[in-house]
Amino acid sequence: NGKVLITSNGRDNWNIITTPGTQDFHSVHFVNNSTGFVVGDFHYTNQYPNSNRIVLKTTNGGINWSIKINEIMVGNHYFFDVFFTNQNTGWLAISDENLGYISKTTNGGENWFQTFGPIGYSIIYGGIRSLYSLNEYATWAGGYNGTILTTSSPVGIQTISTEIPKKYLINQNYPNPFNPQTKIKFDIPANVRGQTSNVKLIIYDLLGREVTTLVNEEFKPGTYEADWDGSNYSSGVYFYKIISNDFVETKKMVLMK
Repeated sequence: NGKVLITSNGRDNWNIITTPGTQDFHSVHFVNNSTGFVVGDFHYTNQYPNSNRIVLKTTNGGINWSIKINEIMVGNHYFFDVFFTNQNTGWLAISDENLGYISKTTNGGENWFQTFGPIGYSIIYGGIRSLYSLNEYATWAGGYNGTILTTSSPVGIQTISTEIPKKYLINQNYPNPFNPQTKIKFDIPANVRGQTSNVKLIIYDLLGREVTTLVNEEFKPGTYEADWDGSNYSSGVYFYKIISNDFVETKKMVLMK
């Protein structure tokens, strides 16, 4: 019946969040405690008579909502799932009776572009229903007839050396400035327990907003190199930060198109 419920104590109590319009929700996804998205079948008879598939976004935990798509694939198309890896980058699963599509945004839902589809009913009857993503480049989608789709990642993590470094180190990206691809090399030393270390490598824009997470996984001690493709981003100054155990360091890079 078009209700969004929120719990702040792990499931014991739930409160109804008010959203504009009347809708039947299919998916809700929050990037953090404040920023979230819901998608489904929306009906704005008075305000948007021609729009029945709309993405709603909140930046204050569901107190207020804004419309991020008011007319996209209207008619018999349905928005079944939404998933964001950060506040800017997300995907939308779209289906109709016979076809499936995937759309992507890199600016927090302000604009969407089709990245996959249409795929016909002979492969996926009823289209794409589910999405999950680890980062901007590693995404999976599920549909009818047991179909699973996955992206082919333009991000490569290469092992440069298995010699154990003495300390953490993140090098200046190269080339810098770059257009549109660059490489980031980093060293992971042995930890106290001699086990793998969780490493995060995150890209931020000039305003400090998270653009994408390049790396978020366990690494053995060694030297590694990650690639970043800035084809979908505008020229400007970006920052990359490495986080592992008690080590945090940030460096600046320039995308120049």
